[in-house]
Amino acid sequence: MKLCIWRSGAVLLLVCAAAVCARADLIVISFDNESLRGLPGTTLQVTGTVTNTTADTLFTNSPTVALSGFAPEDVDASPMLSIPVPANGTLTGVLLFQVAIPQGFAPGLYSGTLTVLGGTNEDADNLKLTEANFAVGVLAAVPEPASAVLLLSGIGMSLLRFRRR
Repeated sequence: MKLCIWRSGAVLLLVCAAAVCARADLIVISFDNESLRGLPGTTLQVTGTVTNTTADTLFTNSPTVALSGFAPEDVDASPMLSIPVPANGTLTGVLLFQVAIPQGFAPGLYSGTLTVLGGTNEDADNLKLTEANFAVGVLAAVPEPASAVLLLSGIGMSLLRFRRR
């Protein structure tokens, strides 16, 4: 009897675990540019393809972006509000969100997650439609060649003036 209960419990646990693992996203997001990179002081516009895998039109009513190291006000997911994605359809070139890289931001690679809630009408946000991971690379500012020439000219003039004394 104990063995039968244990087996039933193990089978139920296995079925529940399989149901969690088998969850498919209702929409699939593919980023147009896999390597999102920018300099401090610039704004990245992140675009992509949105594919609906269901037989119903779905609305992307509550998109949120969490990006490590960035303040919430640096990331704007509002372009993706209330986009109707047609049943079994695909939208290309969709502006998903924007990332403003603040001046003086440390160079590096920052990981993020786009989570989209929505539903079958413009007011619904009862379904988790998808979750997509991405990374943003912040590049180090490199001085332009003209700045280097100007700097060297200034040093040269200073040395010349010092030599004449």
